[in-house]
Amino acid sequence: MMRYLLGNYRAGQVRLFAVVVLSTLAALAPIHLFRVIIDRALPSGDGHLLALIAAGLGLLLVVAALLDYARAVLARRIQEFFVADLRLQLMSHIMELPPEYFAAHPIGRLVNRVMHDVARFGMGIEWLLINPVVALSTVVLYTAYLLSIDPLLTGLALLPLPVFLFVTTRISKTLGVHRGVVVHATGTFSASVNEVLLGATEIQANGSYEREAHRLRTQHAALSDAGVREASLLARIAAVSGAYRDFVPVLIYGYGGLLALHGELSTGRLVAFAGAFGGLYLAVDTLIQYLPLYANVRDRYAELQKILDEPVVGAGRVTSEGAVQPVGGGVRLLGVDFEHRAGTKALQQLSLDIPPGQHVALIGRSGCGKSTLLNLVAGRLKPTTGELSSAGVPYQQLDRARRNQLISYVQQSPFLFSGTLRDNLLYGVADEQPLPSDDRLIELATKVGLAPDLLRLGLETCWPDATGGTLPALRSAIAARLGVTNEFAPWQADRSLRANLSPTSCDVDDAAMARDVARAIEAELAIGGMDDAVRRLGLSFDVGEHGSRLSGGQRQKVSIARAVLRRRPLLLLDEVTASLDETSTKIVLELLSTDLRDTTVIAITHELDTLPAFDRVIALRDGALAADAPPHELLSEPDRLGALIGHEAVVSA
Repeated sequence: MMRYLLGNYRAGQVRLFAVVVLSTLAALAPIHLFRVIIDRALPSGDGHLLALIAAGLGLLLVVAALLDYARAVLARRIQEFFVADLRLQLMSHIMELPPEYFAAHPIGRLVNRVMHDVARFGMGIEWLLINPVVALSTVVLYTAYLLSIDPLLTGLALLPLPVFLFVTTRISKTLGVHRGVVVHATGTFSASVNEVLLGATEIQANGSYEREAHRLRTQHAALSDAGVREASLLARIAAVSGAYRDFVPVLIYGYGGLLALHGELSTGRLVAFAGAFGGLYLAVDTLIQYLPLYANVRDRYAELQKILDEPVVGAGRVTSEGAVQPVGGGVRLLGVDFEHRAGTKALQQLSLDIPPGQHVALIGRSGCGKSTLLNLVAGRLKPTTGELSSAGVPYQQLDRARRNQLISYVQQSPFLFSGTLRDNLLYGVADEQPLPSDDRLIELATKVGLAPDLLRLGLETCWPDATGGTLPALRSAIAARLGVTNEFAPWQADRSLRANLSPTSCDVDDAAMARDVARAIEAELAIGGMDDAVRRLGLSFDVGEHGSRLSGGQRQKVSIARAVLRRRPLLLLDEVTASLDETSTKIVLELLSTDLRDTTVIAITHELDTLPAFDRVIALRDGALAADAPPHELLSEPDRLGALIGHEAVVSA
């Protein structure tokens, strides 16, 4: 950890070190000037000297303020550098971790690591890099100053220090270990809170409120106990520290006062000694606090490093130079085995040869290894034994950029990002130039069955420009079609197009009336030739967080359109028609014979009606190859097909 900290942003750290040393000197100087005032200016009645010292003190205050400002800014820059660097390292690495890592590590705990632990690590940097320098420089300079005043008094003041250090160091070590317990308890509770929030509907469906409440109570009790224990240890350190802080001034003023009475120590030197010792005490106290804080930050960094040490999928980082040439879309598996971390064997001795352009349906019972096979072909998992290759190139030689040029993957539960529909359609090609036009996006949306959705989404989007005669005329036509008075609210730029086109006399809260209004609006848009403009507006529809404003079927269509737009040689589909209606499923399957005819497609499916759209059907059973045949052959043997998929095979006529 210290190697990482000291090996980066060195110039900033050197500047900060210089400012810290100057700040320490600036803090010590007033103590000496007060000594001069008491010992020389006041006894001699030298007003000129007193004014000069007062001016010097004022100047020192300004210098100290400027140095404190510079120190705070430099410290924050260093802190932000390491926080940003570590967070970006983590996120870049996490994005390449295999699916089984996420299955074993709750998302809530990962979020806690990336956000809270890194932030606390950043805050701890001040203690790791800055405060020790301040404290050590203070100890050295202030001790030297104390010795210059009176060595014997200095020895007396420092005499209890070893006992103080011994006791507080032992407590601090215990505190450092215990803070690891606090971190673990916090992470466990955060992960459970995240899991409960994500699974709220499942908890409601199963009526398991008390079970989850008991789990949260138990974990929070452990967290509370850890917090109380931490507070107890901190209170012990504070008590010992306070005793040392309060006891030593008694020695200083007792023995120092005796020296002053005998004329061996001036009043100014005694006051300066007490002030300098106060600064020395604060520095020593800072060093004592360093030990548990160092252990705490070290433990957080160790947890973060565990993530960075996790092996990434495929060959990891990009290693090729220059332009990356895509390889062919064919896939070959030779003697592939795969075993999960828990020791469960998912695939065994699987050998397949899928030539470029072939469309393959992957079937089998749940748990037979279909998803594992798809993840292996996607490069998201590495086989335990055996070899995968594409166009004769072994997968281990494909870096991240080559895999990106080769594969598109549409998941069963696609993920959409916050932003517009356009942003999500272009997500897979955002780095390519020129970007596809809106006309191309609308054409593709039509091919995947999104055209009606685009129109409706456009109506739910704001259209701020209501100038000209087109939209007012459209309003009049809609009112006439509905047979209601031509009364509309003033056009509002922040309302959806549907709301602005709905007559005020229509109760849109009534479901039947809302449907009538929607049909009237859509019909008049088509008659007026404005439906294409509204579909284009639909591309600007805000899909919401995780695509929450779209239905499951709409999200699936967007993900399919996104994959088609990428035009990669190899397309992997995981139950993509499961959330689509019959009409949408037929539209998507038509893509296999049109836009995707030359693309290698491997698709997991449980819908037997879709099999005729493929060239080949591969069935798995317990991780091994159970069947490999054309669709018509398996469909002609319902009993055999039923045995492969685990239930009676029924295909619609």
